[in-house]
Amino acid sequence: MTSIEDFKSEWQNSESSAAKDLDTIHEMATKQKNQVFNRVNLRFAIELISFTILAIVYDDWFDLNRKPSWAYITFVIALGLFIINHVIALVSLNIETDYRLKDFIANKLRQLRKLSKSSLIVSGLFAAAFIVSFSSGLDLNRSKIMVILALVIINLVALVISQKKWSSRISHLEQILEDLK
Repeated sequence: MTSIEDFKSEWQNSESSAAKDLDTIHEMATKQKNQVFNRVNLRFAIELISFTILAIVYDDWFDLNRKPSWAYITFVIALGLFIINHVIALVSLNIETDYRLKDFIANKLRQLRKLSKSSLIVSGLFAAAFIVSFSSGLDLNRSKIMVILALVIINLVALVISQKKWSSRISHLEQILEDLK
């Protein structure tokens, strides 16, 4: 990742002081911020495509229409929330504004904090709905219970890892914002 020190060094090593106009500053700042947001956008886009495909094929592939109505409805609502959250994230992260650099980063930092919370909550709800809807109607025995517990543990670990990634991205932007002060 490019740090603010790299940004400053590149700035100081540019051809001349006179050439350092607003377009140059904007270009350098855009390169810096895009490294953070491109990763977030890529993740949201991949997940959005994957879960949209799941929404299209889940009835045929998983026979959820044969599950109890409450499990079917829970899964559909959770999947819908997941997709809506990702669409909102992609739209909000890609809206460009004419803020000053410091204000722009502060604004995006606020957005990332909100998105991290909503994404973690929606992901947790979806994981719970997935496990509940797919395990409903099963004749539970020891091996099936172990598989369900393994799924719960895997999803909890995935949420912890996701939270750490969000924290890392947020702290990176906080550091950039602090360096600009």
